[in-house]
Amino acid sequence: VFRQFAGQDAGRQLVLGKLDAAPGAPQADLLALAGQMADAVQGRLFGWSLLSESLMTVMQRDTRQVLAPMSVAMLLLLGFAFRSAAGVFLSLAVLCFGLVSLMSLMALFGGSWNLMNVMALPLLLGAGVDYSIHIQFALKRHAGDARQVRQTVGRAILLCGASTASGFGTLGLAGNAGVASLGRVCAAGILITALTAVYLLPVWWGALHRKTAMVESAAEK
Repeated sequence: VFRQFAGQDAGRQLVLGKLDAAPGAPQADLLALAGQMADAVQGRLFGWSLLSESLMTVMQRDTRQVLAPMSVAMLLLLGFAFRSAAGVFLSLAVLCFGLVSLMSLMALFGGSWNLMNVMALPLLLGAGVDYSIHIQFALKRHAGDARQVRQTVGRAILLCGASTASGFGTLGLAGNAGVASLGRVCAAGILITALTAVYLLPVWWGALHRKTAMVESAAEK
């Protein structure tokens, strides 16, 4: 039995053991204990909470490295699609408003980012850009008639968003906390993005183009 959890390597005695943290033990205390064990007996403390903390540090570093080129690529693609600064600005406004609304909703219900639900961000980013492009092109095609846009393209976007959110929403019932949080964040983010694009973006688009028309008219006079 002893050989199952102990052994020797290069003259060192290796022992495997289990420690159960006290209920509600702070993450900082576990990290401090891991450091003390490493200094005292060259031992290593492993656990899901410590693994999650280490991976979050790596993900934050990698996110910063990936975010800059991803943002540049997105701006270039939006500029190619709209050929105007106004269109790019409105798409970014949809993304920012959706993200702020999602974070406010998470804070209201006590949610937080973790290793699983942070993977929802690329999906929400893609959906926000996609929805904003469709709505803005529809507004141009229908001469700014928001009611007509909502009855055609807007209805399709709401149906698409609702079906996607319902699919991810079922994950919110999963027994695994990480998978459940991913499902809830995806469902809420998709619904917020779709509603923002369909109901708020036409208002912003109309206000921006009216202001632009007034400025151009004043310049001509």
